[in-house]
Amino acid sequence: MRRLLAVLFSLLASSAVAQIPGGGVNQSGTVTTGDCAKWLGSGVIADAGAACASGAPSGPAGGALSGTYPNPQLSAARTFSTPAAPTGTSSTAAPIMMGLAGSITPASSGKVLISVPAQLNQTTANDGCFIAIRTGTGATPVNGAAATGTVASVAVGWFAPAANSFAPVTPMGYVTGLAIGTPLWIDVTLQAITGGSCSVTSVGIIAIEE
Repeated sequence: MRRLLAVLFSLLASSAVAQIPGGGVNQSGTVTTGDCAKWLGSGVIADAGAACASGAPSGPAGGALSGTYPNPQLSAARTFSTPAAPTGTSSTAAPIMMGLAGSITPASSGKVLISVPAQLNQTTANDGCFIAIRTGTGATPVNGAAATGTVASVAVGWFAPAANSFAPVTPMGYVTGLAIGTPLWIDVTLQAITGGSCSVTSVGIIAIEE
């Protein structure tokens, strides 16, 4: 019996593909204790040698891993900024960029939840403002520029009951399909509804990758 078990163990250790206990993942070739493993796809892993043991693990392009073996975790990106109050706009014809220069660089899923709590101000009684989140890649929009990028939220509207009134608003957006490692800028547009001038103060930009 002992000889039979020894033969079976020898065959298992030298086989091209052996089932790892627990099911669901196959081992390709032989392995050495302490070596790293690499994923071959289709549920198969193989010995990757000892070279990677001294370095930090890396995720997909632009991503990063945290945690320890055997449960490394992709590190999701999170940012928070408090940009200075920008110059407002009296444009009623089209939304205008505020140039807040918020940003996040996706690192794992490419799905980002964005929230921009702020105080919305209107100079004229019974006139209103629209505020909406916009995102994009490449050059960051400047204050006063024409609307650009992708609309990432509904346009939140508000009417001032009196001149120079203000109200708290929190437009939110959810952006998916973002490229890992590519910076995403985050901004808002403002538009006066019927007249007056609109501006935002006490701005915060929160971006959380899921």
